[in-house]
Amino acid sequence: MIKTALISILILIAAAMANSAYSADFMGIWTKTTHPDPENITIIYREKNDVKAVGFGQIGRNKAVWYAAGEFNGYPLRLYYHYSAEAIPQEWEQEGVMILELSRDGNTLSGQATSTSGNWSGSVIFKRIK
Repeated sequence: MIKTALISILILIAAAMANSAYSADFMGIWTKTTHPDPENITIIYREKNDVKAVGFGQIGRNKAVWYAAGEFNGYPLRLYYHYSAEAIPQEWEQEGVMILELSRDGNTLSGQATSTSGNWSGSVIFKRIK
């Protein structure tokens, strides 16, 4: 009985350690593969439980500049984004939310983005550059 309890406790500790290492691995430089500009760049970073991101891309001659913020309490990661009024493609909505999951290998963040109005929703996939 004690041996079984000890093994169960060790398994729980190992799982918690694996989850904590896995949970913080989204910080870095990313590119959004679902963005029309293949040269777009996004930097995602974390300060304690606060998560922030800033992104830049270009669609034709129009710049797309945005930032996002959220709080990390485990997955899925929820980021509320805002496009700059001076750098948003025509007919895009300025604000919304992205709900993202990190792949096991730590190289892909993927999920769904939805505008605040709910008039637009689509998949979003980021690939790690660094």
